[in-house]
Amino acid sequence: MKEVEKKKNKAEAEAYLDPVKAEEAKEAGNTLFKAGDFPGAIKEFEEGLRRDPKNISLYSNRAY
Repeated sequence: MKEVEKKKNKAEAEAYLDPVKAEEAKEAGNTLFKAGDFPGAIKEFEEGLRRDPKNISLYSNRAY
């Protein structure tokens, strides 16, 4: 049973990955950052990282 749950969780995590939506979140974060909404920008950058953890620019944007 644990093995099935493990495979299910892995499949759900992989289905959540989407570089296009990560880029959209990055753009939204940049817009919020420019508007001075820093907590909102961080949330968008975090969402982008969940969608595409290999996107290096999201890490640097989040660091600001």
